Amino acid sequence: MDESTLNKIAEFICGYPYRSGHELTKFFQRAGLPQFVHDGSTRRLWVLETLKKCEKEQLALVFKRLASPFEYGGNQQQIRIALKQLNTIFYFEEFKIVLDGNEPKFEKITLEAVLKL
Repeated sequence: MDESTLNKIAEFICGYPYRSGHELTKFFQRAGLPQFVHDGSTRRLWVLETLKKCEKEQLALVFKRLASPFEYGGNQQQIRIALKQLNTIFYFEEFKIVLDGNEPKFEKITLEAVLKL
């Protein structure tokens, strides 16, 4: 995954909603990755470095948690905003996240089809 995409995801994790260092650790725990514990360093840089350490399957867990309605307490407006922002970030990686009930799923997209090249 391109580093600029990971950087945007790191910003999203830190700021939507705002997550303190302790809350970042809790987020990664909720995503199923308890091995990542914030060390007190700059939040965005720590998250970026953490994402770079993740295997593909671990990144999928993080992305699904970011799109999960449970992450936003079921607030429909926040869920819609999160999905829109995430899919804007993922656009050039040629996939998007959709909800199947409460379950986030990945869908492949092609830029050619979207851009009509």
